[in-house]
Amino acid sequence: AKALLEVGKVAQIVQWSYNLDDRELLYPAYSSLEDSISLNPEIFPLALYLEAIYEEDRVLVENFLNTRSKNSVTIEYRVGQVGAPFQYMRSTKYAQVDDHLINGFTQNVTDFMKHRHELEMLVSVIRKAPYSVMAAKNDGEIIFINQSGLRMSGVLAHQEMESLNVMNLIEELSTPDKWLTFKENLKSSNGGFHFRTKNSFAGLDSIEMDCSSTLENWGGEEIIWFFQHDISEGFH
Repeated sequence: AKALLEVGKVAQIVQWSYNLDDRELLYPAYSSLEDSISLNPEIFPLALYLEAIYEEDRVLVENFLNTRSKNSVTIEYRVGQVGAPFQYMRSTKYAQVDDHLINGFTQNVTDFMKHRHELEMLVSVIRKAPYSVMAAKNDGEIIFINQSGLRMSGVLAHQEMESLNVMNLIEELSTPDKWLTFKENLKSSNGGFHFRTKNSFAGLDSIEMDCSSTLENWGGEEIIWFFQHDISEGFH
């Protein structure tokens, strides 16, 4: 039992029960509020627990605990006060089987939320970058392209991503043989491959592009990234 409590502390997961009649939270083991392990149950009045929660999220948590539900429910909320770093919590209550008691668990997901926010910011910057960024699968299917990539390739913004293939967007890779040769050169380049190409499409002059590619392994699948910069004159 002690070992299981230690595991819960490392994972920052705490189990709890909530008494609807007494409006009290009971922690039978590890308490994230006290950052301690106890084999004896600890009881916190709901009002005391709400004081630790960011003011804008208190109603959400109070309704979460006091609303009866036959289904499992999960919410995310913040712990902390204005002017101090927040701790992000994710709480799940199980389907209610007792008229007076609710059981559930809470996990501190601050690190996860921090990384998610950083990733969202990075993706936002890449989408708005003044150069083209694309990612393709081994067969050439495009799985990511930013706004500049769409514009420089003459792709309509509403076009379905599944219909895009790098062999249709980069002239130097426009045939299966060229695509295969490119991948062989990329794999033998020790991290990156550089080349120049021209993008030609209806309504616009040809755009000369400086292109760099890298190969990354993402979850066991090879993903090829393309970073293209317009080096032609007069492109707007």
